[in-house]
Amino acid sequence: MGDLLVKLYDLPANLSRTVPSYRLKRPLASERSTVVAWVEDHFGELWASEVAVSFSGHPIRCFVALDGNSDLSGFACYDTRFRGVFGPLGVVEPSRGSGVGTALLARSLDAMAEMG
Repeated sequence: MGDLLVKLYDLPANLSRTVPSYRLKRPLASERSTVVAWVEDHFGELWASEVAVSFSGHPIRCFVALDGNSDLSGFACYDTRFRGVFGPLGVVEPSRGSGVGTALLARSLDAMAEMG
């Protein structure tokens, strides 16, 4: 599959930004080591390095999803490799199909649109 171009000024209104039983948020700088280690454990060193880069800007260019127990369930980054590029995005197996990935994507694209 090739690259996908998205008109950030024309995102679908019906793209869900929330998911019942999950909390989506931009992590705090103090949570960097926890998030990076979690991503490395679940998705590998390459994606963990991109997540680490997402913490170098302000605002932090990453969103995470927490389940009902406040455990990390997914993440999404943007503007890490290059400005205007989304990804990576990862959701752990038990949370796949819940809409968490879509919500993380939507929140990230909204943030990219806000940044211009």
